[in-house]
Amino acid sequence: MKIFDEGLFLSHLDIEIAKSERYSYPFSVIIVEIADFKKSNVALIQSVIETDYRATDIVSMFDKKTYVILLNGTNEDGAKNYLKRLIRKLVADKGVSVKVGIREFVKNDTRKTIIDSLHKQINKN
Repeated sequence: MKIFDEGLFLSHLDIEIAKSERYSYPFSVIIVEIADFKKSNVALIQSVIETDYRATDIVSMFDKKTYVILLNGTNEDGAKNYLKRLIRKLVADKGVSVKVGIREFVKNDTRKTIIDSLHKQINKN
């Protein structure tokens, strides 16, 4: 699994937005922030993400504790299912506290509206 930096992720996000605007192609973005950051949690969260990773997904680490995953061809329900598995593995199985958010692309979304929405979700708790 390749973990992209924020710049490459945002470039991929722009491409997905353009595809979705043109072809009504669905995609969702998930944000996962480690609430109790420890270095050991970085390797753990990467291994858990890898379990459900698809070759078409784009995974990025925005900072040491925040991961963003672009799920190509996935609507909000599919993203929720992905996130449920991720949370179960991190929280229930491994005891890692996380904050999460989901955003499905909607017409006229921009990179900024998507990222701002995700950050609002994790910052309201």
